[in-house]
Amino acid sequence: MSFETLQEAILTEARERANQVASELRVHTESEKQRITERAKGIEEAIISQAEAEGAKQARRIRQEAELAGRALVLNAKQEELDATKAALVEELTTGDSKKLLRSLLALVPKVPGTIVPGEKSADELRGLVKGDLKLADKPIRGQAGFVFRSKDSELNLTISQLADQLFIRHRATLAKILFS
Repeated sequence: MSFETLQEAILTEARERANQVASELRVHTESEKQRITERAKGIEEAIISQAEAEGAKQARRIRQEAELAGRALVLNAKQEELDATKAALVEELTTGDSKKLLRSLLALVPKVPGTIVPGEKSADELRGLVKGDLKLADKPIRGQAGFVFRSKDSELNLTISQLADQLFIRHRATLAKILFS
């Protein structure tokens, strides 16, 4: 075999081998590309699924917060209505026949010596009503109607605002039913 024939045979074999390696590389590259694409699609789907779940979770949280805020507003409005009702009751009791009310309250005072501390709004009327072992304090309770009885052993708060508070506490379920049904 001549050198040129040998050289041509080697080059031919090298080309065939190079073509074979190139073909195998193309197949491998295409396979790897497909594997990476499928993996990327899987990751993308997982990210989308996770984002959708997180979005739904945040939407639920926002909806719950809005519902709670709405309930808080309703409760605040109801509390304001109760407070206004209580204030109207106190106003009604203090502007009506207050002497009759004060006599009724004085009848609740124990028959022991003590001091009547008048509410500022009732001080003048109580001057004519306090008798016997009771004495009227000189300094009234600011902004109040009714009085506080103090003896050596006890104290009885009969201010109109305190009585209204107690009335509302005892009957809050009934009041709520009447006001909010």
